[in-house]
Amino acid sequence: MSSFLEITNSNWQRKNKTPFNILMAVWSVPGISRSDLAKRLEISRVAVAQSVGRLIDMGLLEETEEVSSKCGRRPATLRFRNGLFHSVGVSYSDGHKIKVCLTDVGTHVVREREAVLDSAACQAKCDHTIEMIADMLAESGIPGMSVAGIGISLNGVMNPETGAVISSPQFDQEPAFNIAECFLGKLGCPVSIINRPHLLALAEHRFGNARGMNSFLHVNDALSLGIFMEGHPCLGHQRQAGELGFVQVSDNGAPGMDGRVGLLGVVAGLWKLTERLDAVVAANGNTLVSKHLPPDVGKVTIDMVVEAIKEGDHLCSGMMSEHFQVIGKVLLNLAYIFNPEAIFLPPWVSGCEAYSLDIVRRQMAHYGVQHWGLKTDILAAACGDECLARAAALLPLDKLFRRWETIEKERRLT
Repeated sequence: MSSFLEITNSNWQRKNKTPFNILMAVWSVPGISRSDLAKRLEISRVAVAQSVGRLIDMGLLEETEEVSSKCGRRPATLRFRNGLFHSVGVSYSDGHKIKVCLTDVGTHVVREREAVLDSAACQAKCDHTIEMIADMLAESGIPGMSVAGIGISLNGVMNPETGAVISSPQFDQEPAFNIAECFLGKLGCPVSIINRPHLLALAEHRFGNARGMNSFLHVNDALSLGIFMEGHPCLGHQRQAGELGFVQVSDNGAPGMDGRVGLLGVVAGLWKLTERLDAVVAANGNTLVSKHLPPDVGKVTIDMVVEAIKEGDHLCSGMMSEHFQVIGKVLLNLAYIFNPEAIFLPPWVSGCEAYSLDIVRRQMAHYGVQHWGLKTDILAAACGDECLARAAALLPLDKLFRRWETIEKERRLT
């Protein structure tokens, strides 16, 4: 990675802002073509060709070959040279599951590995993860100096600025456990941590159905909100934005964690749907979800509910509809507040569209009265938890490019 920084700080780069802008564009829009670069940067194709050729010669970029098809030749696309430098992403999930992903600067997966630990102790999880990362780097022949950093995804309340985990279902034994210091001390790489809903929005923008979108919202299955506005994730003042489940939708019901009644996460939380079906199954009730419940699994999952709906289970489809009637009202309010291009729901809703997506879409018919022309699409996301480790690897790379962008702006002002 040091060679990359040395090259980008060359005399040619310092005197010419075009190569810097090209590198930033390739990072922001992977697989961009030369013609699209010219349009995006508002410069001539000749200027693009000259700078791109130099960047390729310097070993920073590489270009894919044009591919012929029935529709003609697709334009060649640009990306960072494979192996230029690397990043590591880690995702922690319930059940003490760990997933580690080693990527290159283009976020192509080099190696990926998963593990499930018996111990829930914070230090044990960190030590095992660090060992996994060290092994993957050694197996790939990648020196630590070429790693831009480590991104870590988990649930709960945390301080991304310091790396402290204050409260998390994955690290619940030690308050304010500083996971960043633990990794930095043993691997020597900078560490970034992020909440799962925030990262899912970033993953959708980079790998999923939100590619090319500038502003959208992402609702996960825990009814937490990822906010992506003006081309960047919006995390809030204390990096805790998006607690959609704490929106009050009723004056009745059981109290939530903050003492108020009628919270969305309590009234229409999807955990409540599966909990209700657990009771139906336990009472030998009439539901097809029972056939999808393995003998050694004690709890109904949302995937089991979707399968039952596909098979015509009216109880499951009715329950799902009830929940999305409430969720849809809240999402309509969000559309008025944020005016996003789209609101994404979890990937599994595509398997029961009539009882989830379509219900929210009908609610959105109220959006933009008086011919305002307002429109927000309601779509199924493409990225779920399986994408979190790869997406977490984006964090140190994004931080690197943002820092480089700041330095470049300051340099041009002097």
